[in-house]
Amino acid sequence: GYTVQSVPALPGSYFAANPNPGDNPVIIIVSGADKLKVNRETVMPQLVAQGYSVFYFATYEIVYGPSEPSVKELPTRYVNIPIDELQSVRNWLVDQPGVDENRIGLYGYSRNAAYVLLAATRFDWVNAVASIAPSDVVWEGWGDGVKLGTTSSYAWEGEPLAYVPYSDNWYRETAKFGRGERGRLRTPMEEGRRANPGRVAQARIPIEDYSGALLVAGGEQDDLWSAAHMAQNIAERRAETGLVTELLLFPDAGHTLIGDGQNPVLLLYENDDVRSITAKAQTTTWQTVLTFFESALKTPDGR
Repeated sequence: GYTVQSVPALPGSYFAANPNPGDNPVIIIVSGADKLKVNRETVMPQLVAQGYSVFYFATYEIVYGPSEPSVKELPTRYVNIPIDELQSVRNWLVDQPGVDENRIGLYGYSRNAAYVLLAATRFDWVNAVASIAPSDVVWEGWGDGVKLGTTSSYAWEGEPLAYVPYSDNWYRETAKFGRGERGRLRTPMEEGRRANPGRVAQARIPIEDYSGALLVAGGEQDDLWSAAHMAQNIAERRAETGLVTELLLFPDAGHTLIGDGQNPVLLLYENDDVRSITAKAQTTTWQTVLTFFESALKTPDGR
């Protein structure tokens, strides 16, 4: 067995040291507040079983209207999320027994897939990154009471990063979620991207600055954002500088490539015809993630 400890210095975050003797490679999962404990109860045990110490790093918790956040100290809007705070995680890890700070992998999904890519371009201690349903650019911030076109999603040392704005149709699509319908956020994002090529160039994540191991995965049927196209862009940009990227694309799958394909909660909201496609894509993605980290963090030439 192993124990999970909370990390008071980083609210909402927790850590499981691998019980194996010696220094173990570490995977940092960058995510939101783990309210449903999906990560603690499904993803974390599997990673520990594979021989990793695991740090779950909570960066935000989206709250709309009068609802109360489960972790008081986290940002409740996706605005200027500080990429530099990941350094605090590493600083904390270095002081823990059984941790090899020279073998650190990052795992991020969706918005956090963009976070881990940004972090990889700025921290030279990152050895491997699994970026699932990613973006190749920084998008504008969003959340309760955020005015369209005014904020970035991410910041570095207090400075907002350049971002791609959404089109005004953002309001139309987000209103659908409020009615229990499925909004297609991808539409206002792609409209914003088409209308602002200059801003896209400024907001692009300079992924070629990161020379470590990288896995990106995306589904072509993604309604939230065009993750498959953006994953392809990332792989192509790295290829221009001679860097290899593991690219996993699913023509039939959508956004929810998170988890191991066995979590009924993640599959609950899918239509019957899509559910089996999603489950297969999740399973394939998870198995690929495990193989990827094994190769990047455990083999002698995986540095």
